[in-house]
Amino acid sequence: KEVTGGMFSTLSEKYVEAIATGNVNIESAYDYMIQTENSKAIENAALQYHNQMNSLMFPVTLEVLNKVNMKAQNQATDIFLNTAVNNDRNMQYFQNLNQLLEQFYQEYVAKNHIASDNKCEGILKNLYKEIEAQVEK
Repeated sequence: KEVTGGMFSTLSEKYVEAIATGNVNIESAYDYMIQTENSKAIENAALQYHNQMNSLMFPVTLEVLNKVNMKAQNQATDIFLNTAVNNDRNMQYFQNLNQLLEQFYQEYVAKNHIASDNKCEGILKNLYKEIEAQVEK
C-alpha cells in the first residue's frame, strides 16, 4: 500500500517526536504508523460487518443468519485488505479481525436465539389464552 497523507503525517509526527526526545528510532515510528492504520482498517471492517448484520430482523433461520454472516465477513475482509498496510505483521492484524468477527457472530447467534425464544413464548401464550378461555366456559 502506498503511503497516504495521513500515514505520512503520523510517521512524521512520531519521527519528530523521537528526534526531540533524543530517541531516534525510525522503525518504531514506522511500527506506530502501521499499528494506527491497521487498527483503523479493523474498525472500518467491523463497522461494515455490523451494518450488514444489523439489517436482519430477528429471529431468522440459521441458514439466513449464516448467509448474511458470510456476506458481511467477506465485505469486512475486503475492506481490511484494501485499507490495511501490508507488511510481514499484517497476518497478526488479519487474525485479530477474524477473531473479532467470530466473536461478533456468536453475539448475533445469541441475539437470534433470544428473539426466537421470545417469539415462541408469545405464540404459546396466545395459544394458551384460547385454551384457557375454552376451559373456563
